Amino acid sequence: RRLLGMRASDPRLAGWRAEWSFAVADATLDDNPKDARDPDDVDIGVVVCVNARGAPKRYGPEFIASLLLRQVRATAEDALDAQVKEAVIGVHASIAPPEREAIRRAALAAGLRATLLTTPIAA
Repeated sequence: RRLLGMRASDPRLAGWRAEWSFAVADATLDDNPKDARDPDDVDIGVVVCVNARGAPKRYGPEFIASLLLRQVRATAEDALDAQVKEAVIGVHASIAPPEREAIRRAALAAGLRATLLTTPIAA
């Protein structure tokens, strides 16, 4: 979640990179063609770089979040024995609008229509 909506130039990213067991790199237009609003904008976000089955792969944070939300959706559908199309997602009050929008896009990619509530309201 930390990387959602974040730009590669964000100063918080420098400190976090040292703590993670995976690499984080600047995204390119090839990584995020849908998110690139201006072809001259090279600062369009970040990607997680991993080795998957022996090959280097680059995944955007929205893609990773959508995979997690798909798994949560599948688990809920199994437990409820019904199709799940909507979700309420609790987010911290300090989440910026670009991060909120990225969470909504990840939910849509997972097949969910999401309502975001700040954590105190969700409780």
